[in-house]
Amino acid sequence: GLDYLSYGSQRIEHFRASSVNPNSLSGNWISAIIQDANGNLWVGTQDSGLNFYDKTKKSFSVFKHSDDVFTSISNNHITSILIDNRGVLWVGTANGLNNSESAGRYFTHYVNVDGDSDSLSGDVVYAIYQDRSLGIWIGTDNGLNRYDPQRESFVHHNHQPTTPNSLANDTVISIFEDNSNVLWVGTDGGGLNKYNRQQDHFAYYRANPDDPTSLSG
Repeated sequence: GLDYLSYGSQRIEHFRASSVNPNSLSGNWISAIIQDANGNLWVGTQDSGLNFYDKTKKSFSVFKHSDDVFTSISNNHITSILIDNRGVLWVGTANGLNNSESAGRYFTHYVNVDGDSDSLSGDVVYAIYQDRSLGIWIGTDNGLNRYDPQRESFVHHNHQPTTPNSLANDTVISIFEDNSNVLWVGTDGGGLNKYNRQQDHFAYYRANPDDPTSLSG
């Protein structure tokens, strides 16, 4: 479930799924949390959809995938959540990327389409990040993507075995931009990658048991 710690009272409030309370959390395995500009929460669960917590009403609204509703969220396994500079909600799932400009009432889906090089490169979305230049970056099970809002398409960065300084591994699980505007990309198996935007290549930081100053693991 979800726990809230009040710094003032040092009390912990517990939020759990309840079959008898329609306004409760939809599931107890929490996979992502973000706060909106009004102090409300979007909470993703492992297999029970997306929750919106209204702090005034102290209740949850649930958004789940429905095969009968095309504009519902694409999958109930929520992996990552972002609210961008315009207040648009982005939700990563185990089956594609979603965005909503209607507070979750309607979702637009982005998935990998065979033969379409402009589509999302992978359907499992592990990370979503907005950089200082307002670019949206998406980490997937098949590479790093940058969203082009004008074309509603994606620029791909993938591991290329014959290309030096390509992305080290295609499973991208974390993205971060530092104070020098350097984009750092965490991968599963390829270590930490540092992206040079001007030269469009990556430098790698990996664990080396013979080097005590290398990445720890």
